[in-house]
Amino acid sequence: FDVKKEACWAISNATTGGTTAQTRQFIERATVEGLVAMARCADNKIVLVALEALENILKAGEEVADTPAGNVYIDWFDDYEGIELLDELQEHKNEQIYNRAIGIVEQFFDGEEEAAGENVAPTLSTGKAGVTAATPQFAFGMSMANQQQQANASAFAF
Repeated sequence: FDVKKEACWAISNATTGGTTAQTRQFIERATVEGLVAMARCADNKIVLVALEALENILKAGEEVADTPAGNVYIDWFDDYEGIELLDELQEHKNEQIYNRAIGIVEQFFDGEEEAAGENVAPTLSTGKAGVTAATPQFAFGMSMANQQQQANASAFAF
């Protein structure tokens, strides 16, 4: 778990200070899948770090959104259950995590608060950008055998 936490921090730092092209490399190597997995862990700090990295990736997608479809990374986020993650985190007992999830929904998914109550989460609406994900090259939840197979199949590995 410690290695996964360090990888999460490294990706978050890289997406915070990296270029859009560098962030795209993370997307193409399926790091979103690992970040989503880490955002489901019991360590609230790591959940926040993973959410920061996911938010940075979605911001980078908006920067390269030169198509009418909009954010080019939304499909990848959805493919790796990022939208389901945001739904889950809107029920989180930690207020910082709850607020971060709501903020991501409102910023990237046109979330709108319903007037029914104080803690009602925004609803999600997405558009398909026609982007297909590459074969995962990096995933936090993979077994050692699968990681070795992935490492052998790719020149890009963490």
